[in-house]
Amino acid sequence: MRINKSNLEDVFKSTKADVETMELKGYEYIQNLFADSSGFGQEGEASLTPSQLLKELEAIVSEHGTVYTFISSQGHFQVNIGVYKRQGNKRTRKIANNTLEVYKTSACKQLVAIRLHDTNIVTYLENGKIRLDNGGWETVTTKERINRYLPTGYLLYQENWNWLIRTPSGKTIKYKNNMEI
Repeated sequence: MRINKSNLEDVFKSTKADVETMELKGYEYIQNLFADSSGFGQEGEASLTPSQLLKELEAIVSEHGTVYTFISSQGHFQVNIGVYKRQGNKRTRKIANNTLEVYKTSACKQLVAIRLHDTNIVTYLENGKIRLDNGGWETVTTKERINRYLPTGYLLYQENWNWLIRTPSGKTIKYKNNMEI
C-alpha cells in the first residue's frame, strides 16, 4: 500500500507479501511495525495500538517521504507490517498473475527462478539442474506454472492425488518438494 502523509490510515488496507519478494521487486526494507489487530490492545503492550501505529508510520513518512507497506506475517491478534521505500533495483519481471521471473541481478538478465506468490517454484541451479518446490500448494496453477518452465520432455501431472513427473525417457518419478532434476 502506497502511504504518504495524506493517507496514513490506508495502512490498514495493506496486502500480504514477504520481505524477500518485496526486495526482489525493487523495494528497500525500512522497518517492521508490530501491531495489534484485535482492537483490544492497550498502550504498554508489546504490539502497537492503532493510534500508536499511525504515529510511528507518520514519523517514518516524515523521514523517508512516500513509503509502501505490506503485511509480512499475521497471527490471531497481531500483525507485522513491513515498511519499504522504492529503490529501483528490480530483479523481477511479471510474467503471469502472481508469477515473476527472478534474475541474478538487476543489471544481468540471467534467469535464476520462477516465483509464484512467495515461493520459488522452479529454481535454475548453477550445476544445470532445476529445483522444484510447490510451497505446499498442490494447485492447478502451481502445476501449470511448473510445467511451463520444466525442460523439454518433462511433465508434471497428478494421478490418484499424487504428483508425478514423467521424464523424457518415459520414466515416472514421484514429485517431492526441493527435488532436483
